Amino acid sequence: MSKKFWLMYAITLFMCGQAYALDLPDSSENTETVTAQPQTNENAQTANTAEPEKKADIKTAPTIADDFTDHINMNKWQYNKEDKVYYQLGITYCRYPEDTKYEKLALFVPDKYMNCSQNADTTYTCSIEKNLNMSSVGRLNSKAAAFIMSINAPGFKAEPALTEYADYTPYTHAGFIYIHAGSRGREHGAPYGVTDLKAAIRYIRHNQDIIPGNTNGIIVSGFSSGGGLAAILGTSGDSALYTPYLQKIGAIEGRASDAIYAVALWNPLTNPDTANEAYEWNFGQTRENMTEEQQKISDSLTKEYAQYINRTGFMLNNHALILQQGDQGVYQAGTYYDYIQSIINEALNVFIRETHFPYISHAYEEKEMYQRQTGKKFTSEDLVAADDKMRTPVVAPLELAGSYLTPDKYLTHLNEKKKWITYSYEARRTKISDIHDFMVTLKPAIRAIGAFDSLSRTQVDNILFGLGDGKGLHFDSHTAKVMEKTPYGKEFSADMKKQDKLGRTVSQRVDMYNPLYFTMPSYMGFRSSKVAPYWRIRTGLSQGDTSLATEVNLFLALQNFQGVKNVDYQAIWGLKHVMAEQSGDSTENFIKWATDAAVRLY
Repeated sequence: MSKKFWLMYAITLFMCGQAYALDLPDSSENTETVTAQPQTNENAQTANTAEPEKKADIKTAPTIADDFTDHINMNKWQYNKEDKVYYQLGITYCRYPEDTKYEKLALFVPDKYMNCSQNADTTYTCSIEKNLNMSSVGRLNSKAAAFIMSINAPGFKAEPALTEYADYTPYTHAGFIYIHAGSRGREHGAPYGVTDLKAAIRYIRHNQDIIPGNTNGIIVSGFSSGGGLAAILGTSGDSALYTPYLQKIGAIEGRASDAIYAVALWNPLTNPDTANEAYEWNFGQTRENMTEEQQKISDSLTKEYAQYINRTGFMLNNHALILQQGDQGVYQAGTYYDYIQSIINEALNVFIRETHFPYISHAYEEKEMYQRQTGKKFTSEDLVAADDKMRTPVVAPLELAGSYLTPDKYLTHLNEKKKWITYSYEARRTKISDIHDFMVTLKPAIRAIGAFDSLSRTQVDNILFGLGDGKGLHFDSHTAKVMEKTPYGKEFSADMKKQDKLGRTVSQRVDMYNPLYFTMPSYMGFRSSKVAPYWRIRTGLSQGDTSLATEVNLFLALQNFQGVKNVDYQAIWGLKHVMAEQSGDSTENFIKWATDAAVRLY
């Protein structure tokens, strides 16, 4: 380009620049008294993001003029003839990667999308196939193909970059271009996992003109912690919160967006600011043999959650949902309670209506999950190793195992200990008595009090919101309030004030991992980002890893967010912490949904 062009570009830039298990043992060793805090009247539930942010000391960050502009080398493609896929591994997606074991991506492209000629070695030089009739794969083609990025991060662990070919043919044979993005994880501290994934997405968009597909159609998916990361990517598009972290690694800037088009989630672990409290509100009623102190803590966390719900404003049919005190349990009444109960009830009705009896109960879902993730045979000690979650050994009062010939026999078994389900043969509908009976019968707590922010600071989330030194930090401001008048109060207070290398507090980094921060009016980050328009959420109703309320809150926030066009949400009866589906295979169902979303782009 001419010197005149660059002079005018520089002048333009100058002018623009001016203008959180309270793992208390079931004994009386701990005797501190916990007093529930009075209801507050703050109008916004947020971390300390209202305070002026400190400028990050980024000595090596690129200026706009020194932006990372490298493109994918179209002369280095490799080919898998059997799978009919061109692919590249080890593509660095930022200028200053802090750990090259992770910060690289791989790309897998259906061979019909490119014209390629073999080089002197085993690589290929490729260009986009412009003839759409020649490049069609399923309902997609070289111009309109969407990109899929599935996030596999059990326990928010780092995901290494690929070093050898991997089979993603379920996606490429359906016409998608598959992205595998390595990323840092909990070992490095939040928000580096999200930061790296955003950098990878920006890099793909930066290459729009030289690779096939429509980079406006990036679809992310994830299960469990991976679902939590996918939910954040889907709600925090182009948020300024991440800018210092992106600049630090030299991510693509300028016009490259990190916004997502569609998101698919299974049992996502989200909303870390209230996950502790939601768990206790939902699961606390199932705990037995608690000490007086533990009961006070559980009740105080539950009250904190009720206060949060009542001031946050989750809307259903233009009415705010609330929690109230009832005749049974702590804050087990109100419109919010009724809505959660209706979701459980509807899941049972769908199950009875759509299940083909005889029905063989899903007694080994978690074993299947472990075997899928590790490729190893499951043993009784292996589940925690599979996903790094701290669980307590709990056996539900009613175990569902074996075959049930008819719906009536199945429901009779559920009512064996106590009748809590009624069935109308005329209306062909079931009705549960209340949430308590469902939880106690089928879904006891598998996490100790302080499910996500433990006193020992050793839970996955404690490490995630640590400072990358292998040590955990307390991060839940609600739990910190409950613990104020205990010996742990100073520890919570001190942790909440700690800052990372870029000057961000724990609470500010929690915001960066909380999809509600960007989608609920009561948070300061509301409408400060681009939110994906299409969502699919599935949850196993019997899972004990997080509260059903956490996932419902995300659904309600998205459903009421202007610009979100569709949220396909369903709770699946009888399944636990797995990629739950009412019927069929999760991958096949996801691909069908993603294809329908992709064709809306053209």
